[in-house]
Amino acid sequence: VMKRGGITDRRAVAWAGAGFECAIVLGGIFLGKYVDGTKEYRKVTVACIALSLICILPLGLTEHKFGQEPVILTGALFLLGFF
Repeated sequence: VMKRGGITDRRAVAWAGAGFECAIVLGGIFLGKYVDGTKEYRKVTVACIALSLICILPLGLTEHKFGQEPVILTGALFLLGFF
């Protein structure tokens, strides 16, 4: 996926992976705090699933322009980790 998006340097791929992992941790902290405060478990879960489906679309596009843009792919990867 990253190669198709023009990110071929090993260091850049490693940084993108590290950013994805950090987004997972930050998403867990922020969304967990929100859920603990509001008790909106179902609403937050449904929103996270919907946003994850939207964020995964650019990662699966192979022939479309969005699937070949490094900034869009990296941003989608980070947002997917957050949600």
